Amino acid sequence: MKSLLSISLKIIIAAAIGVVIIRLWPVTIIPLVLGLLVALGLLALSLVCLLVIGAVGGGVVAGLLAIAAGLLAVLSPLWIPAALVLGIIWLVKKSGSSKSPPPVAA
Repeated sequence: MKSLLSISLKIIIAAAIGVVIIRLWPVTIIPLVLGLLVALGLLALSLVCLLVIGAVGGGVVAGLLAIAAGLLAVLSPLWIPAALVLGIIWLVKKSGSSKSPPPVAA
């Protein structure tokens, strides 16, 4: 009996809530629509901000890369011969430092 009463009470409450929602839908739908419009506006604003930040950041990165490439081109008479000398030294050291195998005891 208790479960029948509980189920009946739940059905009556659900029906009452449904009637209230149907009767008051213009009042309940307006804040929902306004909330969605505000959310869409904030989303659009955040996307615009991200695009601006990305464009500025991309410009800064491109500028820094251009400066680095310019410095590499200007200083190439110094660093290219230095890199060649260091590479030759590294090759000579590597080829001359081969370890001989340990002597085998007879």
